[in-house]
Amino acid sequence: MYLFTSILVSIWFLGLTPLQSDDEGSKLKGIESKIISLVNEHRIEAGLSELKIHDELSELANLHSKNMGKNNFISHRNRLGKSPSERINERLGDRYFLVHTSENLAHRYFFGDPPLSSERKKHRIARSIVRGWMNSKGHYENLMNENSSHMGIGLHLNGNRLYVTQKFMAYLVRLAKPSDLGSIPVDQARLTFFADTSRVKKDDLIFEIQLPDSTDMWHDSEYGWKRGMALIDSKWSGSDRFIIELPVDKYGPGNYTVRFRDSETNYTYNHHYQVTVTN
Repeated sequence: MYLFTSILVSIWFLGLTPLQSDDEGSKLKGIESKIISLVNEHRIEAGLSELKIHDELSELANLHSKNMGKNNFISHRNRLGKSPSERINERLGDRYFLVHTSENLAHRYFFGDPPLSSERKKHRIARSIVRGWMNSKGHYENLMNENSSHMGIGLHLNGNRLYVTQKFMAYLVRLAKPSDLGSIPVDQARLTFFADTSRVKKDDLIFEIQLPDSTDMWHDSEYGWKRGMALIDSKWSGSDRFIIELPVDKYGPGNYTVRFRDSETNYTYNHHYQVTVTN
């Protein structure tokens, strides 16, 4: 499910100051850390899991905050009209099998120089932002969504205006080596993934492989005959890492597409990974 909500705006005072300096940027990192801590405190109090910080989500959040500050707007859609889910899929969708994304925004006005000179003042800013989200139904639902597993946060200061973007996501599996989505040699025809085992059980994952030749037949004692598709097992290494060996020994090089099926529900997920195997 992809969600995004309304925007939280707060006016403290009004004034004019220069653009964000490097020193102010480092101080904003302190506010980001406090926001992360406060968010996870609220989730733990509600019996929910802590959100893990995801660097690429934080980069996306920071880019959107900078975009809003530079272009003087506040919106979930960027200046190109792309939604939060579109932006995150452009960045992560080739590697991550995303099952949930959402986004919160906040905006602050300050009088004169923003109050970043002390830990107490930075904590006050972080607390006011999180309190605003907690008191807003849509933001609260994103922040406390049990489906979320990862979070990214990005702040940008433009003069006396502070822009805040908070992004959430959850994924089923992620590809370990993005380069595998290109062409790989036949002697390396395998894909390595990491699974979110809190979301899917190892024994429940079945892997559908669309074969290069749609007329090729594949047979399994449990599933019978399949045309143009093979159902194969994975090789697990550790609690969350697994490898899929593409059946090139039987079907040769060509274009393979990997999909995932839940054996418990027999549901096949739409997301897929494509790879070309070459001689």
